[in-house]
Amino acid sequence: MKKAFMIMQIGNPELDDMYESIYRSIAQECRLKIFRVDKDNEGDMIKKTIDKYIEDAEIIIADLTNERPSCYHEVG
Repeated sequence: MKKAFMIMQIGNPELDDMYESIYRSIAQECRLKIFRVDKDNEGDMIKKTIDKYIEDAEIIIADLTNERPSCYHEVG
């Protein structure tokens, strides 16, 4: 199973619903294990976790809704 990192705004209930109802189901259909920093952080500093997920991911999925500067930074 390939690893995918989801870059998106966190703390937005509408986008959280979209993640749960759309992105996760598509990832499952494509046999991807999808990670999101606010859902899968094991207590590390968020920046460190983001760097690790980006480095380990074979696929990056970015939702740039609401033009969050941090999301643009993570995309590179």
